[in-house]
Parts: sequence; structure tokens; C-alpha cells
Amino acid sequence: MTERLRDYYNKHGHSLVTASEDPVLHRWTVSLRRNYKYQVVGTRRHNSAQNSNRPKLSPDQLEILQELDFCWDAQSMAWTTRYQELEEYKEKNGHCRVPANFPGGLGIWVRNQRRLLEQPGDSGMPPKRRAALERLGFTWFQPHLSRWKRRYDQLREFYDKYGHSNVPEDYSDNFQLGQWCMNQRSQYKRYCLGWPTALCAERIQKLEALDFRWNYRDNKWFEMVERLKQYYELNGHIKIPTYDVENQDLRLWLIVQRYYYNRRKQEEGPLTERRIDLLQSIMPDFPWQVRKGDSNGPKTEDWAKLFDAMRAKGIGPGARPKQHWFEGVNRFEMQVKDTWTEKDLIALWNQADDDDD
Repeated sequence: MTERLRDYYNKHGHSLVTASEDPVLHRWTVSLRRNYKYQVVGTRRHNSAQNSNRPKLSPDQLEILQELDFCWDAQSMAWTTRYQELEEYKEKNGHCRVPANFPGGLGIWVRNQRRLLEQPGDSGMPPKRRAALERLGFTWFQPHLSRWKRRYDQLREFYDKYGHSNVPEDYSDNFQLGQWCMNQRSQYKRYCLGWPTALCAERIQKLEALDFRWNYRDNKWFEMVERLKQYYELNGHIKIPTYDVENQDLRLWLIVQRYYYNRRKQEEGPLTERRIDLLQSIMPDFPWQVRKGDSNGPKTEDWAKLFDAMRAKGIGPGARPKQHWFEGVNRFEMQVKDTWTEKDLIALWNQADDDDD
């Protein structure tokens, strides 16, 4: 029976015999598994007395079965079952390139085999299983390389068209390309940590040649630049009004960029010279300073001085606000008074509420 099993193994690359292929050999392998599994994978407590009375396989017999990759446990049986499914797929389609979304999970199993090959030591792919897969013509990397190159070519087309490689995650024209770019960033983190990854130094160099952004925050900044550019091309200016709800985040982002621009001599910020050049390329005479008439009221710094003065005089931030606090202030002036005496603040606080307050 051992020689019969060896012939089967040499033909199929595994030892999981089915009843339809060889009923006699199948019954013999089931009997082996039932009677001697405890000797290989351990003894269960509830039937240890019964198992101790069973005859054991000799070391020579165990060695022969091990050479034939005999399936003692459920995990090995599951792998062999999937291998049989792959055999059937190869016979039907002429290759082993099973799509990841193939019904039944075979595609996911094939993908996992490629990942196991990247794992070091005992956690990776056993040599016998690798040899069995290769007998079927299993390709380890070439399909993945082809997919990567196809996405890279799409990214290069995007770069040639828009001048950057910051593909949005939900890019409507090519959703898969946006997801692929996010995956490259995840793979890059694994690469930097020294973990197994399909992203090699050569691929990193190719992506960086297209000015690819590895950091999500950097990528988000360039997305906002692209939005600001589109806003200017549509409207002819970048004076985003406060009532434009759709572009409120863009307006606030622009305020932050101006803040860092005006503070760059006092402190080092995220607005590098390269970013400044990129913003200034959007429109002629990029407005870093908000000129008179470009704002609906006093500067943010002016309001901040007022509130700081009020807090310094003991008016806490939890106090109930009053609508008349800023009566008499011309909201269309660029400056408001920055010196507030205690008498001024108490008078402001004690004014009567509005009728509709």
C-alpha cells in the first residue's frame, strides 16, 4: 500500500487520495489517519487510554509517510484540498493565475502562497509544497510584476497629464489607481521597517522619479494645491467668500498657508521654498497679504487682541456671550483698537442686551 501511495504521490504531487480515484487506497489512508494521528499530532486527554493500546508506526514507516507529505492534520488536508482545486483549474484554463475574486476562495489561497514565499524560516513556504506548486507551472512573481508595471504606466500617464503623482484615493477616472497608490505607501512603511514586502528599491526609485509622495500629509497638501488651482482657473481669483460652504476647508487651508508664509522669518514651518514656488505658480502676483477690500472685517489678529484683553480682565471663556459686544466697531476697517482699559471692558459688559437676545 505504501508503494501504491508513492505512485499516486509521484503522479499528483500530494497524498490526499479520494474514493473516486482509488477506493482501496483511500480506505487505507483514512485508516492510517484515524488510528495513528495521535502519534503524530498528539493525544487527546479523553481517549488517552484507548490510544495507548494502539500499535504505533515504526520510525521507518513514519519517515516514508513524511516523504510523501502525508496529511495527518486538518491544516495539511486543507492545503492539499486547495492544491487539488488548483490542479483542476490548471487543467481547465491552462495556467495557475487564479483571480483574487475567484468564487470559493481559491484565488485568495493562491495569493497567500505567494506571500508565504516571502516569509523567512519555518513560517514560510515548505520546500515540498513549493516544488509541488512549481510542478503545476505556478508562477511566483511575474503576474504581480505585470500588474505593478501596468499600474505604474497608468500613474506615469497621470503624471504627464497633471504634472504630479498625487492621485486621489477615490479618483473617479481610475478608482483602482488611487487604491494602488495608497497600497504603495503602506508597502513603503513595511519596507522602511525591514518587513517582507513586494516594494523593492528599484520600484521606489521609479515612483520617486514621478515625484511620488510617501507621506499622506504631504499628499493631502498637494491635493489642496490642485483644488486651489482649479478654483482660480474657474473663478479668476482665490478670494473664497465665507458663504461658500463647499470650499470652506480650502479657504481655511489658504489662511494657514499665509500664516506660515508671514511667520517664516520668525520660526521654521512646513511651508518650504519649493511649496511657496508652487503656490506662486498658480496665478500672477499670488496674494500672500490680504489687501484692503479683500476681507469682510478686521484681521484675525485684531479679534484675538480683543478677546485676550477681555480674558485678562476676568471675563471667562465660559460666560454667556452678548450680541452687542462689538457694536460701534466698523467691520470694514482693517484695524480695531488694541488697547482696552478696564473701564472700556466693564462698560461693554454692562450694556443692555438686544431686544431679541
